[in-house]
Amino acid sequence: MKRTLSIITLAAVGVVGLSLPGFTNNGGAPTGRSGSPGSNNNTCATGGCHGGGPSISAQTIDITSNIPATGFVENTDYTITITANANGSVGTKIGFEASVENASGSHQGTITATDILTQKTGANFITHRASGTTPTAGSSSWSFNWNSGTAEDQSAVYVAVNFANGNGTTSGDAIGTAMLTLDKASGIGMEENAIADVSVYPNPTADYLNISMETSSSVDYTILDLNGRVLENGTSESSEFRIGVNRLSKGNYILHLVSGSMATTERFTVK
Repeated sequence: MKRTLSIITLAAVGVVGLSLPGFTNNGGAPTGRSGSPGSNNNTCATGGCHGGGPSISAQTIDITSNIPATGFVENTDYTITITANANGSVGTKIGFEASVENASGSHQGTITATDILTQKTGANFITHRASGTTPTAGSSSWSFNWNSGTAEDQSAVYVAVNFANGNGTTSGDAIGTAMLTLDKASGIGMEENAIADVSVYPNPTADYLNISMETSSSVDYTILDLNGRVLENGTSESSEFRIGVNRLSKGNYILHLVSGSMATTERFTVK
């Protein structure tokens, strides 16, 4: 998933404690500086970490993910990548901070650092390590894991990026902020209207799934992989039915059931 981003340009400000000659903060950006609603739109400039720099001009910030076009599924791991390119402008060192929130600033899902370039700060933010501040050919890229949990539709990734001039002081750096809206797969996560007494067995299974539930309506079912791709769908007129799964590869899958105005989601494993 890649979208056109909203990039805000600010003059005379900076973000993140970068590892610079004469000015070093290996701890990355302070917590709550991603430019998000939950950060009160703050970047590190609010605390006076960096300043006196130019406006963002040629620099670009892109946020991408492997969330499919159909949207994210609950309790599923995805990779989010932030790419910052100085494009010949200031950017001897580049750092960032990011978070995933709803429009009210409530953090959504769980962020996990996955390599030596990034680290969590606080419970809900992710930032660079010292090893992740040196760009290659003027460009830096950081990836991290996001587990969607029960995240809301239209959650968003917020990021603030500092393009630092590396002069050994806190002055002369430029900051940009960007966001990427995340769509939730339609119909997933309707627990407030959950179907009663759903049973899916055997699980794990090699050949078939038996499904039973309390409903007087027909049941629409969808099998998805953990990236949200639809693999199979169908309809049963009975509240008890069987689905063959022996054509699926070994692994974990999601079964989404809809009956009238009710829905539920179950996980199962093919062994």
